[in-house]
Amino acid sequence: MFTLERFTKGNPETLRKLNAIVNAVNKLNVMTGDQIIKVLRTSSGIVLNVDKDALVAGIPKTTGGDRKAFCKTDAGAATTLTCFLDTDTTGEEVEVQFTIAGGGNLEDCIPRLTDGLLIFVENFGGTWYHKPPMQKSKDCVCEVPA
Repeated sequence: MFTLERFTKGNPETLRKLNAIVNAVNKLNVMTGDQIIKVLRTSSGIVLNVDKDALVAGIPKTTGGDRKAFCKTDAGAATTLTCFLDTDTTGEEVEVQFTIAGGGNLEDCIPRLTDGLLIFVENFGGTWYHKPPMQKSKDCVCEVPA
């Protein structure tokens, strides 16, 4: 393992600043990380190698990190909905957060969310989010011109 030596000659203020950097680099140099994050010392400097697959271990993925989910019930006056992951009626139940363009509740959005409807979700920081954002809409009764 490579360790930087402390600076000993020069302006005291400059030495203090340079040696603070040396101390920080030497501390990073001896870090081992874990199975998810590895600290590597290269000719380019300190590199953190992140194993993205280990970060989401236990969460099976389809392409792009999306998961299939099925609505457990029809949407109501809320911005979340309980869904089943991967398999309708028997999958793991998760609470899915929806972003609604224009604000409002899911019952006022398109597409209409109904029991058993297939949607796509992704987990960020332990929270499940629907992709893409929902669009607010209004139902209306239209008159057909005579």
